[in-house]
Amino acid sequence: MSDPTVSVLMPTYNAARYLAEAIESILQQTWKDLQLVVLDGGSTDPTEDIVRAYAKRDDRIKFESFPDRHPCARLDEYIPTLKSRFIAIQHADDVSYRNRIARQLRAFVEDSDLSVCSVLVKSFAHQRMQAGIQDGTYIHMRPAAHAAIKANLPFWWVMHCPTYMFDREKITRAGMKFSNDYLYCNDYWQTVTHIDRLKYHNIQEPLAAYRLHVDSDGLKNQDRVRAEERKIKTESLRHFGFEFTPREAEIHGAFRMLPDGILDAKTPEDFEEILLWLKKLKEQNDDLGVFDRTEFADLAENLEDLTRQKMNMGAKATGT
Repeated sequence: MSDPTVSVLMPTYNAARYLAEAIESILQQTWKDLQLVVLDGGSTDPTEDIVRAYAKRDDRIKFESFPDRHPCARLDEYIPTLKSRFIAIQHADDVSYRNRIARQLRAFVEDSDLSVCSVLVKSFAHQRMQAGIQDGTYIHMRPAAHAAIKANLPFWWVMHCPTYMFDREKITRAGMKFSNDYLYCNDYWQTVTHIDRLKYHNIQEPLAAYRLHVDSDGLKNQDRVRAEERKIKTESLRHFGFEFTPREAEIHGAFRMLPDGILDAKTPEDFEEILLWLKKLKEQNDDLGVFDRTEFADLAENLEDLTRQKMNMGAKATGT
């Protein structure tokens, strides 16, 4: 086939149980001018057989095997070999809704400066449904505009790599890389380090579904994911020029998945330290001007409200 508009990269390792749904969700896209490249990390299950069976029926599918390394660690090596203008990511245990690719391409047409975009996702249970792909039941919200994405970066994972689409020409000029030092949080670190060189956007429509299951990389490696996330948060503060003590870095790591209201704090002292740290962050940003001051102040105030809510809940639970 001639060079397609979009190349969809699907990293996979022993995901045969879910692979057919993931592949079908790409082949059934309303945008047909695409190729699907399955990057396999040396699976020992029927992954290769499944992909090659699909490839016999559809010449848009290509299978690449990297048995010596996690497939996500091959992205930087493989992307330069592609000719497509746009590159999309699809994980082997998730699904994309039929208009995902077309909607993301429209975002690039509507904004010629756009470099990277992802979409909102829904969560869904792991079982295969008789009637086809199960619609998700919970929408994971993320900020839309570039300035809001940047302001949120010190606190949480703002972009969603399994739904990435990026302009290959723009990211190549900017030298964008997926750091293999952060195997499970490489999209987070990539956004932090390139936010001032590339324009980011989150389409505010649920265009993909995130599968919740016990075999997922993230769930099986929760400790490493959490350690990488905390390290990136600390490094992001340093990257943007903020000053902090080791204790403040520890306190800063308490914020997790902000739209879901997760805050790792237990004692009244923890909550008080968080409030003091948020005040210090706002003051530093007022001086530095690293983030849009209004965006950052609004975010800090929302986090202060969350902290007080959690503090009050803890007080009621203990009867104090």
